[in-house]
Formats: sequence, structure tokens, C-alpha cells
Amino acid sequence: MSFADFFVIADILDNDKRLKAFAEYYNKLRINGLHYTNFFAETNVISICTPNHSTHHEATSFLLQCKNENYSINTIRNYGYQMKKLLDFLMLWDMDILDGDLMIILTGFVDYLRLVETKGTADYPLPDKAIEWAALEYVPLHREARTAGKVLTIQMDEYGGREKVPWGKLPSSYVSNIVSLAIKYFIFLKRRTHKYSYLNLGEIPVKKKYKETFLSGTLGNVQVSVFDIKYIMDRAGIGITGSTKRYTALKERIPTVTEMNVFFSSLPTNKRQNTFLFHILKCFGLRESEAANLMIDTSTLPKKLLRLNYFEAIEHLKDHLRGDVEFVPNIDKWVCNVVNRNDAIGHFQSRNKSSEDRTIPLFFSQDEFSSLLLDALKERELVMKRAGSEHPYLFVSRAPSRMGKRITGRTVYDKLKNTLSNYLDKESVLQEITPHTFRHYYATYCLRVLKHSVEDVQRRLGHSDKEVTLGIYSHYLHDNNNELEEKARDISDTFRVASKG
Repeated sequence: MSFADFFVIADILDNDKRLKAFAEYYNKLRINGLHYTNFFAETNVISICTPNHSTHHEATSFLLQCKNENYSINTIRNYGYQMKKLLDFLMLWDMDILDGDLMIILTGFVDYLRLVETKGTADYPLPDKAIEWAALEYVPLHREARTAGKVLTIQMDEYGGREKVPWGKLPSSYVSNIVSLAIKYFIFLKRRTHKYSYLNLGEIPVKKKYKETFLSGTLGNVQVSVFDIKYIMDRAGIGITGSTKRYTALKERIPTVTEMNVFFSSLPTNKRQNTFLFHILKCFGLRESEAANLMIDTSTLPKKLLRLNYFEAIEHLKDHLRGDVEFVPNIDKWVCNVVNRNDAIGHFQSRNKSSEDRTIPLFFSQDEFSSLLLDALKERELVMKRAGSEHPYLFVSRAPSRMGKRITGRTVYDKLKNTLSNYLDKESVLQEITPHTFRHYYATYCLRVLKHSVEDVQRRLGHSDKEVTLGIYSHYLHDNNNELEEKARDISDTFRVASKG
């Protein structure tokens, strides 16, 4: 059978009949292996290989781009495992994405995901080693698919009775994440390859949504187009339901203002970029990868930054600096623009993180921030001159082997741990903090001291919805519990005294 036969089966409207037809085809198919992901832990080198052990260049290039955009290696490995499923699906039908409607191809891919085994069982194990995938002679379907729905799983219902589990049932979040990744790969192919430059992404359904910014109260929300993953899932017979996940309440001890002041007063004066980096984490609640990704328009920096007197330099930065950190005269505050650079379009969301860009105003001292920014930019200019390089990233490395290069999320973690080890008391409670502690500090400060709404804090943190924020920080919200109120006043008083100082 060929891709033409695929479109005949994919055109069957009845979900069960369509799944059964696909299952029968995959059951009869004899293959010469599937794709596999090749990963070398020692060097963090990853590639996707075809069944004949050659590198799949487009898919591997896609993973390399993700690595270059500061994705964690675990995320890239997961992308590799999911990408091989898409490549397997296309190979089994001898199909190219240029051969037909992308919407139909994606719904057929969803059906494939519903039929293949995901975990393996004792009587039907999946390959242990990556290369073993290349030796498979059959498509690894789950039990229900191997019997075309004749054997079904029985489970207990909510009343203690027994019920049949519909075959081909998968968590909607699992499938939607893989479909989102597939679309992201299609975008990469269209933009980065000649062969797919005419790929018609317009065949994928889109929907309109409104994006809120900090100027929404004045200018209104901005309308944007996003790919409609829900529509694709509905067409494939998988409804996306609301998440029922319970988010674990924050148990980590949050430093007091006094302890946070001790931390910053302990920092060395000759590492000003580090000081500003930690200040950014505290003042805007960024994730470490978001902080590492901050950019500035270097053309808006003063020409003689190192020679300007303090007041002239500060005024220039306020008037002219543009980028992810800039001063907004209308609100008389510095703001941080968090731009989602993990994908070029920004159409995809993970379960807990919003993919939308966000602008966060500074609610701490404006003067202190200005001074730390100036010091960090001066140090950055010296490092960049020494390295003889130029790029727009705000934070750069001083390590001899990476002089002048952008830092990564892992670098942020390492910088903090080195700082704690070298400049703070070994018995200090601050030895336990991580870059994410600053994020919790910011969130609790906004909720408890500034008394900002959960919705506002959710947007600034970049959570996908307020349920995530509530689940983590609900015990920091005011209620009628006297003990909790007393603790709230104690923390609030501490913040207030420190802010006056």
C-alpha cells in the first residue's frame, strides 16, 4: 500500500472503523526496522538515525536547532523519541508531507499514536537499546490494536463496577504535545530547507485568540493566530479535556527579606553580571532559561559607555536602551519582556507553561535596578571586547573557554552554586536555594506584600492558567485563619522595613 491508500483509510469518518482499518494494515505489515535516537551522554550529542543506520539529516538538524536555542538536553532527548514516531509513520506509508493535505496527515498520525505500544509489557517488550529498533520486523502495536479491538482492557469505574476501556484511548495531553512538535518540525522544514520551502502550512487549521499585555488596559488585547490543536484532536476522535492534575503546594522554605539582603551583600563586586543576573531572577520571577535568553539591542547602548559619568549613562539607558530590558516612561518603571524563543512561532504550550510573551513591570527599587544594570552592561562590554565577538544576549560568559558567549540555563544554576560555595557561610540556610527560589520569592512577595491578584501573578510567572499558580501558592493567600494572618503580617512587616532601608 502507498500514501494513496492511506488517504482512502484516513477518509473514513467512523473512528472505530478507521482505527480498525489502520490496525489491520499495520498488523500485516512486515518491515526492515524503524528509526531510532542515538544519544551519547558523555558529550550530549544526539541524532536520529534511519533503519539503515544513516543520519536523518532534517530531523537531526531540527534537534540541533533546539539545542542551539538553549533547550535542556532532556527536552531534546524527549523530542527525539517523539520525532522518531512521526518519521516511522511517514516511512510505513512511503509518504512525504508534500504528498497530501497536512491536516489529513496529522489526523492519520494521531491514529498511529493511538495504536502503537508506548510502554511495553512482559509478554510484548519494546526494544531496550536504541539500535534494536532498526532490527524490528513488525510494527509494535499494543494488544488491543493487534487484535483490531477484539480484546479490550477492563477497569474499575468510579462506582466499583467493571467497564471496558475504549481501544486507542490515550491521554489527550500526550497526543497534543506530539502533534504540536510535529507542526513545529514542519515549520522548521519550511523555513530551513529548499525542498520544503513551498510546504503549505495553511492546510493546518488555525484559530484566533487574544493575547494580553501590560498595555492591554489602554490599547486592548492583541489578536493573534495560533494552530488549532484541539480541532485536529477532535477530528481524530480524541477530545481535549480540562486538566485534572493537582499541583503540589510549595514546601520549599522561602528566604526572608533580611536573608535575601544578606545574600546580595555577600556577592563580590568584581562579578557584576552575576549580581545583576540574580537581581533579574528576584525582581521578575524568571525561570533560569528565560534569564539566560534575555537580549538587548546593542545599537542602543551609549557609544562610550565606559567613559560616561554615572548620571549621563543612566539617563541614556532610560531614554534609549531597547530590548528585553527597557524603561517605560508612561509607567515610570523598568520592565522585562520575556520572549518565547524556544520556538519561532510561539504557537505551542506545555501543560504548565504559557508559550505567550509577557511583559513584567519592576516593583522593586528603580534606582537600584538602574545602577546594577549599568554595572552589568559595563562588564559585558569589557568581556565582549576581550573576546572580540558580538551578539545581542545580555548575559555572557567570562570563562576562558567560552569567553563572550551567551550563557545557558545550566550556567545560571552553576553560577549560583559557585557563589553560595565561595561567598556565603557554609552553615547558612541560603546554601539550599536554587535559581527557582528567586521565582518563589517573587511570587510570594507579589501575593503577600503587594497583594496582587492571582491572575496578575499567573501572567507574570508565565503559568498556563491560574490553577497552576493557585495550586503552588494557595497557602500564601490570605484567609480567615488567624495563625496564617499573623504569619502574613510578620512577613509583610519584614518586607516593609527592608524596603525602607
